[in-house]
Amino acid sequence: MGLGLLYGGPKAVILDRIIGFIGMTVMVLATAPAMINAIGSSALKSGYISMAGVGITMVLCFFIASFIPQFLQRGRILGRIVEYASLSRHLTLRPSEAMAALGLAVVANLFNVIAIWLLSLAYGYDIGFYVSLVAAPTIFLVAMMPISVAGLREGAAVVALGLFAVSAEHSVTVSVTIGIAVALAYSPGLILFPLIRRTGGFRQ
Repeated sequence: MGLGLLYGGPKAVILDRIIGFIGMTVMVLATAPAMINAIGSSALKSGYISMAGVGITMVLCFFIASFIPQFLQRGRILGRIVEYASLSRHLTLRPSEAMAALGLAVVANLFNVIAIWLLSLAYGYDIGFYVSLVAAPTIFLVAMMPISVAGLREGAAVVALGLFAVSAEHSVTVSVTIGIAVALAYSPGLILFPLIRRTGGFRQ
């Protein structure tokens, strides 16, 4: 049974974002040796390791939250965390679905890698597929962190791509273009979301 049938409406969207975050964390861990090798500054290396550690910790805490005793699940915020963590636990009890979802998340995140590489080509400077493959997971993991800071993705792009001699100008240009493309891709939701709510499409 698909996730869309198991969990409708907002829960499916939240679960999609969570699985995407887990997939991005997996990609960061896979490319970590290459990133660490490219980092020369010990301070920057410590920051990178800390960032990866935060990502891993968030993933672990999410799954651990589903085991919080019922009497501690009081309060709106904690209740929501446990609710969505239980959805993820559903996948851990079904390995085939979990692996399929994680595989799709990694494939979806690979499109970010391809996007950065192709955009660099479109702008007339080839940063290289390898550089995009190594740097993109870190850039997008930082962007997915629950931190409300303007230009966070652009700053991460400047630092991550700068390790491979990509200029700040080129890094910001590619990052901003991706942001615009994502905004355009999501724009139909401004119309569809109110329509679905009005027709009761989120009722479960």
